Amino acid sequence: PDLAEFFLPSQYSALFGAAVLDFLKRFGITPSVETAVSLVYTGLVLAVIGVVRGGRRAIVWLVFTLFFFALALGPVLKVLGQKEFTLYRLPIILPYALVSDLPGMAFMRTPGRFMMMGFVGFAVLAAFGLQWLVTRFPSWRRGLAAAAIVLVLIEVWPQPWPTEVMRPTPEFYKQIAGDGAMYGVFDLPQKPRSDASAAGYSSFYQMYQMTHHKGIATGFLSFTPPRHPLFPGLFQADPTPPDVLVNGQKISSYTNAAYELAEQGYRYV
Repeated sequence: PDLAEFFLPSQYSALFGAAVLDFLKRFGITPSVETAVSLVYTGLVLAVIGVVRGGRRAIVWLVFTLFFFALALGPVLKVLGQKEFTLYRLPIILPYALVSDLPGMAFMRTPGRFMMMGFVGFAVLAAFGLQWLVTRFPSWRRGLAAAAIVLVLIEVWPQPWPTEVMRPTPEFYKQIAGDGAMYGVFDLPQKPRSDASAAGYSSFYQMYQMTHHKGIATGFLSFTPPRHPLFPGLFQADPTPPDVLVNGQKISSYTNAAYELAEQGYRYV
């Protein structure tokens, strides 16, 4: 995430989201769900009060929050799209670069996710601030709590998410649903066009699988292997492996596709 994203309203806010995206676009920043790290302004005000008035317990939560805040910024500091600073155009290395380089920590793919823990500390600090306010002004305690809730909802109320009508399930899949045998179904097309993702498109076939209950060759997962574990030749961009020759001639991976599918227990294409 860019540092600015922490202190701007949420990109998904119904009221402020469009303005935030326009602002970030000026600096070449394209936020995503992985950089949804916005700190609500109501929470920031309450958190400041919580740190000032919450005593030692609040300081502990402040350190907790800042620790994950720093990790969520990623390996180098980025401010309004700028990654190099000073006359010498140097990056500012951050703790994430060291943490992700430790043995066993290379799986930390997206630093913004650390802010999920940071939000816990942030919420506790805001609670300290709200607690001090309602204790300091007991006659206004209900109004203060209600005002905090309303202000947070105004800022973070989400835009409507786009929805999609599920495709009708083909009759053939309904037919094989009554077959108790277990075998594979190889769905085509693998993707609607050459520049599309086969992994993403396969989510439709997972919907169909909920009807026919048979094995399928693909499935949309967060991490898809670079090579298909069973049929690497059928899923690569070029079906002609450059290092495989038969009688001195190049051969397409599709030549033996039917035999490979049958060998792995796939009955239908």
